[in-house]
Amino acid sequence: MDWDKAKNYVIIFLLLLNLFLLCFITYKRSTQTVGKHRVEDLSALAERYNISISCVLPSKYPPMPKVSVGEYSYDALSLEKLFFNSLTGISRTDKEGKGIFTNGTGILSLGGEGFTFKDDTAGKFTEEEALKKAGSYIKSINKIFGSFTYHDMARQEDRLIITYYDRAGNYSIFSNRVVFTFYKKGGFEIEESYTPVTAGKEKQNIIASDEAVYSALNTISEDYPEGCKVQGVEAGYYIFEEGKAGAYYMISTDKKVYFLDALSGSIKS
Repeated sequence: MDWDKAKNYVIIFLLLLNLFLLCFITYKRSTQTVGKHRVEDLSALAERYNISISCVLPSKYPPMPKVSVGEYSYDALSLEKLFFNSLTGISRTDKEGKGIFTNGTGILSLGGEGFTFKDDTAGKFTEEEALKKAGSYIKSINKIFGSFTYHDMARQEDRLIITYYDRAGNYSIFSNRVVFTFYKKGGFEIEESYTPVTAGKEKQNIIASDEAVYSALNTISEDYPEGCKVQGVEAGYYIFEEGKAGAYYMISTDKKVYFLDALSGSIKS
């Protein structure tokens, strides 16, 4: 018997077997779902922490593409054209590393990785008018940079908050956002942060949505021992201060928003 050939056959067989198992595991993870019983078990456990689950958890958790982070420099002129009716009469001052542009009642503050625009004398807006105005601004912003899409609208006693997140593939980038605040007394403010993020072909496995909430229960209960509600769970990306992006779950409660590493299950501090 030719033992060298036999060993080669065994090595090839093992390589093919490992490849098959890898493909099978990846397929199983992409088709697994968080079913009814898993949600019921999580809800029962959360009740022990005085936490209720008042949202529908994402049922699937396929591997997420890895992403890379780029650099972006704001074009002040483009933003001036966006927010001011006229480019004449714009005054600029610099404060704490930010350029502050003023024209009429509008104030644009630009620096670092974001901008803020506010107009306290813009009058009052109904919800319909606020959504229309926010949508108009987003359409113009997306022509300059980003792919911001509507995420939610929060109604508070003295204000209406509309949030848009940037996208990488099929996922939101939670740290790339545009937040519109319309005050009931009148006026509005826009806060934006942005860093370019590109999704690649290489993918990484993430934990399931019920596992993510389970991992966060202890931290949430320590913050709010009196109890709270989990109102939203979504997988996406978050950019760290050092310029790296990772897969994260955003867990929204009626008290606070938590970001949890979708690979390790650890809460971002």
